[in-house]
Amino acid sequence: MIKADLSPIEEVYLEFIEHVDNGMKNEHGRQLKYLVTGGWAVDGICGKVTRYHENVDLMVPKDNMDKFVSALYAYNEDAEVSHSGKNIHAEAGSIRADVIIMYPIGEEYAFDTPYHNDGAPVWKHLVRGQRVKLNGVGFVSLNAGALYYAKLCAIRRTSKEKNRDERDLRRLAPFVPPKDREQMRAYARI
Repeated sequence: MIKADLSPIEEVYLEFIEHVDNGMKNEHGRQLKYLVTGGWAVDGICGKVTRYHENVDLMVPKDNMDKFVSALYAYNEDAEVSHSGKNIHAEAGSIRADVIIMYPIGEEYAFDTPYHNDGAPVWKHLVRGQRVKLNGVGFVSLNAGALYYAKLCAIRRTSKEKNRDERDLRRLAPFVPPKDREQMRAYARI
């Protein structure tokens, strides 16, 4: 990891993301599916840390949850994990991780959250990862198009995060082809 220009908490989060990436491998060393989403994914796609992050958001297929939880406990054996059916919340020292559980639909994956479920048609083909590198740490990010769509859906909500989500959307726009941006706006009803 390249530590230049990182705050101590950013270093800790990137170390955690790197640990998850290394831990999400099968017995043959092949990468298991997981995706970093949210702000850390935006930063990974942009190639630099652009803002403060209070947590790391992830998506993990239901079949890989045991491996993820093992990686979490290997990172911090005192981690606290709570499960709410569709989501997992974990705290490991100064790390907060929020995990959406993905469920298989044939060869694809899907998930259901309060502000994504109305966009189900777009998620079927968008829940794909792309390998990114941030300060020397490689990880699998949700692809730029899906992140763009998620931010579009998020800004429809009235919340304290709306301004943050709008800034993330502007940062992502150059990485999403114009035609795809228009399609996402139509799906998100913006």
